[in-house]
Amino acid sequence: MKKVFIMLGLVGFATLAQAATTTGGEEKKEVTAVAARLSVEEVAEMMGQEEVELQAFFGTETQTVKVFNAQDELVAEGTLNAFGQPEEPELVEALRKADILMTLGNTQYYRLD
Repeated sequence: MKKVFIMLGLVGFATLAQAATTTGGEEKKEVTAVAARLSVEEVAEMMGQEEVELQAFFGTETQTVKVFNAQDELVAEGTLNAFGQPEEPELVEALRKADILMTLGNTQYYRLD
């Protein structure tokens, strides 16, 4: 058992020494982060697929919201951000007061009572 602890200590010490002597890692990380940011169009082109298929697979397609009043008149309309939250203040207020009717495709329909 003592041999196992000694080996683990040596491996840990060697790993710590390796990490302490490595330089230039931050510069490499910055280049990698910049190079890793590709648009959906570029990824779709590289994979030979349609952009719409990738958006549907990863769930990045835009959600549209439409809010109607009791007389079936469109009161507010807009899109949701990546977190499913509206950014327009009038749409936020309308959604707080509305009940969902249905979701059809990428569009959610709400109705004010």
